Amino acid sequence: MGRYLAMDYGRSRIGVALSDPLGLTAQAYPFVANDASVSAAIKKLIEEYDVTTIVLGLPKDFHGNDGPMATEVRAFAKSFLVPFGLPIQFVDERYSTQAAQRQLHEMGVNAKAQKALKDSQSAQYVLQGVLDSI
Repeated sequence: MGRYLAMDYGRSRIGVALSDPLGLTAQAYPFVANDASVSAAIKKLIEEYDVTTIVLGLPKDFHGNDGPMATEVRAFAKSFLVPFGLPIQFVDERYSTQAAQRQLHEMGVNAKAQKALKDSQSAQYVLQGVLDSI
């Protein structure tokens, strides 16, 4: 069984989380800069961790419909993820950022440090939900 790679897409940073080899737990990893090197950075993660499935947070609105960023996320998937040939699972990421920020706050992480951690913490939150549902 390969690992799951989860991403929380953002215009400047993409939060990253990976499952353990057994697919039981999700761990946050440093974010990937959303710049010209994004494809190479994702490819490195896929190869290094034997990723078999990509989980991508899909921004939904209050009513469960695709939010304004959903079109951008789907375009990102088509341009940068589909070429890897791995299954992509879109997951409703409503409230994941708020949950991640709350968790970081409860851990005593200050607001400045939270900025660098919240994207990957959000990806971890989404991925753990997927793993728990399997």
